[in-house]
Amino acid sequence: MHYLITIFFLFLGSIAFSQKPPPPPVAAAVADSSYKPIIMEVVKSCHYELYYEYYKDSIIDHYANKYNWNKKKVKAVKKKLIYKPTSEFSYYNAYAFDSKTQLKNTKEYNLALNKKQLKNLESLHNDMIIHNMIGRLNRMCEKAMN
Repeated sequence: MHYLITIFFLFLGSIAFSQKPPPPPVAAAVADSSYKPIIMEVVKSCHYELYYEYYKDSIIDHYANKYNWNKKKVKAVKKKLIYKPTSEFSYYNAYAFDSKTQLKNTKEYNLALNKKQLKNLESLHNDMIIHNMIGRLNRMCEKAMN
């Protein structure tokens, strides 16, 4: 009888004080649709293709030294890795939390830089896009090893 009463109160307690269902998942961070044109202007002003070329060369050199690639293999891998912009969604996602003022200031700053500064990779850019670019280059180099 003692066990029955204990089980009854445990069951009653679990029903009476049960947890609420979990909240719905948070929506993906995406910029407002009115921000899309200015985000694309910022992306153009950042010159991500220059970053790509810089990181491509340094990552391929790293893999070449690590795995003793000959010059022919290095040249072939560099030829394969051509800059392809990421999807527009990635850009919108990367700049989702920036205000219009921040986006405009970034664009104006990047446009004010001269070509020498751009070659030194001094533009304002989004770290998420750069990290995705580096990750993609690493995966492509690992595929090239096979």
